[in-house]
Amino acid sequence: MEAYDYDTDVVSFRLLINALCKAGIVGEALKMLDVMEKKAISANPHTYNTLILKHLKVDRLGEAQELFEFMGLHGPQPTVYTYILFIDYFGKSGDPQKALEIFGRMKNKGIVPNVVACNVCLHNLAKLGRLGEAKDCFRELKLSGFSPDAITYNMMIKCYGKAGKVDEAVKLLHQMMENGCVPDEIRINTLIGVLYRVDRVDEAWDIS
Repeated sequence: MEAYDYDTDVVSFRLLINALCKAGIVGEALKMLDVMEKKAISANPHTYNTLILKHLKVDRLGEAQELFEFMGLHGPQPTVYTYILFIDYFGKSGDPQKALEIFGRMKNKGIVPNVVACNVCLHNLAKLGRLGEAKDCFRELKLSGFSPDAITYNMMIKCYGKAGKVDEAVKLLHQMMENGCVPDEIRINTLIGVLYRVDRVDEAWDIS
């Protein structure tokens, strides 16, 4: 600790914390956060998000949650990206229901989900086969002024496909391409397979 020069500004502290996190020296990064607090230098959300991400990458959920709670109590307040980190973590850890709970908590805090947040949410809804909620999420995204990207459309097509809603999936596929988004190969192949099974060969050829 004595090796560091603490007579520095907030930008230098943040750069140092980011560098320590990238180097995997999370303990030292946390110490620097303490030093900032003692010197009455406020860390911004990006600094906390960097620390939270590093903890989640090595499955140190407890420490990540402590940082999250500290943000909520003392500031800076968690951002949409802070919530995305936890939503993504729980989804990839096999707990899509918990991921959706975090998404709901974010909305209850008045934070408007951006495209990335909605995409992560849709991914978890697709896992659970909850088409109705996926449609709500898709609609709310557009009402909030955001444009769906390729991932958004792919996740919605997946939801429709799992629910057996072939017509809706095909319609959304065409809408997706009209808006300049490219469907992924998995989604195309899945739709082609479904169309063949229901004897809609011509449509299968059209999208192949």
